[in-house]
Amino acid sequence: MKKSFLLLCAAFLVSPFVFSQNSNPIKIEKDRLILATAVSTSDMDMGMGMQMKTSNVASNKLLILGEDPAGYKISNTLTKLKSDMDFMGQQTNYDSEKPADNESETGKAVAAQLNKPDTFLLDKLTGKVTRNKKSEENMPDVNQGNPLAGLMSSMNSSADVQVAENAFFIIPAGKKTGDSWSDSTSDKSMKSKRIFTLKSIEGNTATISYSGTIDVSGNQEIQGSEVAITMNTKLTGEIIFNPTTNLVSKRTMNSDISGTIEMMGQAMPVNAKVESRFIYQ
Repeated sequence: MKKSFLLLCAAFLVSPFVFSQNSNPIKIEKDRLILATAVSTSDMDMGMGMQMKTSNVASNKLLILGEDPAGYKISNTLTKLKSDMDFMGQQTNYDSEKPADNESETGKAVAAQLNKPDTFLLDKLTGKVTRNKKSEENMPDVNQGNPLAGLMSSMNSSADVQVAENAFFIIPAGKKTGDSWSDSTSDKSMKSKRIFTLKSIEGNTATISYSGTIDVSGNQEIQGSEVAITMNTKLTGEIIFNPTTNLVSKRTMNSDISGTIEMMGQAMPVNAKVESRFIYQ
């Protein structure tokens, strides 16, 4: 049960959040290949000795397959993955470039996604990415014995969307150096807001800084039991991109997360710090 709590939190930590900008559309040519590297570290504490530290490095290839009036069709392929996890003092490691690691439970779980292209649709006006088609037949059970194998399944299913979305950023029309603006989303379980500031534009390079908050409150079912989740996340970060094409070269994000998870009448505190970095070439 403890592993399920941690996997739920890990999935939350990597969940992508989309903030539309409504301005100049994304402009990128067909057959353009984009190499992406995503690096993240997290340190999570749920009290009672339940601590988890993770470090992940993933490499992806994004290929622009075609364009229609609404946006672009993108192929996204995870080519390499290295993960290290310390779960309550127990070390688990995985490196897709090591043949022996690919024979482990974790390796077999990742194999369902490694070097297998998936397709997405990119909205050229908002930057929102949606999965086109995805086979779930080979996805591993997140409740299996190896916690890292389940963690990989939970994280990669959302991380591949995040890698594609974070490759683009759109400035609202008319913004100049020094201007700030906000963007927010809200539904029954989540409220989020970010404030962006255009720090500089020099030639084909623009730099944006941002800060924000995400508040989550709702219920989710795990192993037949209802779990109540309350989380607050404070964000800071920076985005460097080409304002003509809206293609990002580097995006960083720091998250400070606190909250509680309540199950079967027991409330457990959650505190975590996450650092993420996305580099595109």
